[in-house]
Amino acid sequence: MGASGLLTCIYAITKINYTYQIPLLIGITLRGRPGDDAKFHQSNGLYLEPVIRAIDMPFVAIERGADIARLATAFRHSRVMARPVVVGFTREVLRGEA
Repeated sequence: MGASGLLTCIYAITKINYTYQIPLLIGITLRGRPGDDAKFHQSNGLYLEPVIRAIDMPFVAIERGADIARLATAFRHSRVMARPVVVGFTREVLRGEA
């Protein structure tokens, strides 16, 4: 899902997943960061990580191909905590350029 989709689902995730301790690995795109020329994604870049921190949700950024191995750790962590963990992929990683 895109970062905007995650921001739209915050209430449902915190209310349902936190209350009932449902583990979830959430994959999102990290658009709007410095270097992203898409003007309409800039608000996501400004607010995404501060919002994730504010609701105390673990976040793992996958910014290079070597970071992909961190997916397994994030998955296990969501199961141990019985809560959601967000994994964000840069555009370059998704395109195979990083």
